[in-house]
Formats: sequence, structure tokens, C-alpha cells
Amino acid sequence: MPTFNFEPEYLAELECAIIASRQMLSFILDPDADPESLPKNPWNDPLLSLNALPEGAIDDGPALFKWRSQDIYDVDGLLLFRDQALDLGSGNEWRVRVAASDVLRTPVKCIRVGPSLNLEELAADARAELEKSAELAPLTIGDEKDVRLVCYNYPNIGIRYTSLTQPGQFVSDIDQQRVVQIDSLGLDDNPESITTVWSPYDIVARSTVSYFRSLWERKMALLPSLPDSFSKLPAAIKLARLSIEDAQPTRPPLTLIPQVGEKNCAAATARMILNHYGKDKPETVLASLMNTRDGGATPEAQVNAINSLFPGVLTATPDTSPDFDEARDEILANHPLRTASPGHARAVGGFRSELGEVDWLLIYDPEPAHKGRICMEIWDREFHRDFIYVRPS
Repeated sequence: MPTFNFEPEYLAELECAIIASRQMLSFILDPDADPESLPKNPWNDPLLSLNALPEGAIDDGPALFKWRSQDIYDVDGLLLFRDQALDLGSGNEWRVRVAASDVLRTPVKCIRVGPSLNLEELAADARAELEKSAELAPLTIGDEKDVRLVCYNYPNIGIRYTSLTQPGQFVSDIDQQRVVQIDSLGLDDNPESITTVWSPYDIVARSTVSYFRSLWERKMALLPSLPDSFSKLPAAIKLARLSIEDAQPTRPPLTLIPQVGEKNCAAATARMILNHYGKDKPETVLASLMNTRDGGATPEAQVNAINSLFPGVLTATPDTSPDFDEARDEILANHPLRTASPGHARAVGGFRSELGEVDWLLIYDPEPAHKGRICMEIWDREFHRDFIYVRPS
């Protein structure tokens, strides 16, 4: 899958932990602020306060926090992310998805605060299910005893396995318990097919390596500096927060609506946006109007479904060349929007801009089914293939 064969220069776990700590500084609430007095939105989650840190989360080392590292690969075996998770107790965590290589352009992909993902447990459960079948075998690499987690289609993660009865290699999604063939040449024609398999390394070519690394260095330089001791952390947080130019959610903030059906990410995303305008249709109705199939729903069908429901009231408009400023303008106009990575639809309910052209989107993800997730994701054009705007007519 990668454009050419190369060996990325991987970051050590400690380097990734330090990056996670530096990135978190500007997201932690001002130590002088009372979380209860702040507007209720994901930017001001009480779990982002220093008071949320249990005593065991603090470290005397250079990263200041006791991160737990989890390696995530792409389907070609290249180390893609080193997830850094900090246990807050009571089933909650901070999670920073740190890029594992400097050719990935930006040191951090996203930040989540809230219920623990328990990736290790999910992977163990998936492996246990595979081992119940005499025809399926989890794929391990070399002398490794545990199966690797693979990000086969951001943000979807699974474990690789082989089948004794079917040719090829497969991924078992640890959230959705669906199977994706990762070496199939017969991908669905649907542009939002859940069977799409891709990696951020696919866009790396010989001609782009030095440029991508320069972007990495520039964004690394923009990360806040860590203090040399935890006692100096409050002052460092206040300094880091000065980098925030603007941070706006919709008014009121979107309500997360997890999908129910396995293929219904587009329908659930539309529900979140419609609810913002005081409208609602069941996921099953939206999925039917969008002609949702095994590969999901096409962007055209999503647009047509919304426009058929509320003519003269709400209008859906596609944008196949999205950029951050367009998303920012929509949120400032109080219009949440739909974004799609290859194979997956999600809602955008806010943005954040920092000095040095560091931009974030507030993402409401309807997956996993019955749970959903909210995260703060750094803007990267490759992860956002197209937008759908929904505006009052």
C-alpha cells in the first residue's frame, strides 16, 4: 500500500509520552478556573482539570504523567500511532494519539477525554472469538505473542487474522465485530464503503518525505514546553493556553447520538445535525432514505435524503474540496456539518485555532455502535475527503 518502500524513523515510547504531555498542556483547564462556572461543552469537561488527576497519574520523569503506551500499526506492518492513555480512575482516561513517525507531518492526531477505550481488552476479546473457530487464526508477527492492533481505516481499529477456508488476509474490527478483507482487489464502488483500507503512509512519496518532515518539525516547535517539575505545571498550563486564538462549539453543543446499525454512521451523523435544528427522524428511516447498503451510504444519497425530508426548511450541500476555514465558518454560523474520512461519516460540532496555524475540529463520532465517541482531532486534509453542510433554507 505505501507509495514506495521505506523504513520510517520511529519515535521511542518516551518521546511519544513527552509529546502527549506537551500537547495536553493547552487542553487542561486553567487551574484558576472553576469548572462548574464554565459553559457546558466538551472544551470545558471537568475531567480536563488538574483536580481530575489521581495521585498515581503523576510521574517524576520527563513526561510528568504516567502514560500507558499502546502501539497501533497499519495493515502493511508499519508502526502508525503510539496511543498514550492516562488512567483517571472510575473508568475514565485522557488519550492522546501520537504519530509514531516524523513523516506523518503532525505529532498528534487526536485527543479524547472520557470513558476508557480499553483497546487491549477489546483486542483480547476479538482474539478469543477468533480462536473459537477452527477455521480462523489470529495473525501474529515473528516471535510476538500478542496480536497487533491495526488501524485499517481511520479511526477504525482491528486485529489481523487468516482464514483456512478463504484466501487472503482479514481484519476483525474490535468495536463493530465486522470483517474486512485487507487485500481484496474488488472494493465496493460506493465511495464511503466500509471496506476501504488505507493508511496515512500511503500518501508518502520520495518527493514528499523532506517536506513532511519539515511540517513535523514546525508543529513540534509549536507544542508547549513542559516544566521541569510537577509543581510548576499550573504556570505552564496558563502559558500554554495563551496559544489558543479561538475555540467555539455550536450553540448549544451537539448531542452525541451513537449509531445502532452497523453500516449507519451516515444516518446517525445526520440525526445529530438534524437534532441541532429541532428536527428528528429515526436512524432506520434515515438509513433507508440514504439507500444504505453493506458499503454504507454515498454522499449523494445522504444529501438527497436530507433535502427530501425538510424542503424549504433545511438544505444540504456537498463540498468535495473541504478546508478548515470552511468548517470554521460553518460553526461560527452555528451550523454543524458532516465530514467523511475514507469510509466513515462523522459530525463536526466545533473548532479550535491556535497560534502557528494549528487547527482542530471537535468530532462527534457515531461509532462504536451504542457508544459513540467525542474527540478533538487536528485538521489534516487527508482525513477529511468531503463535507456536507446543512443550513436553514
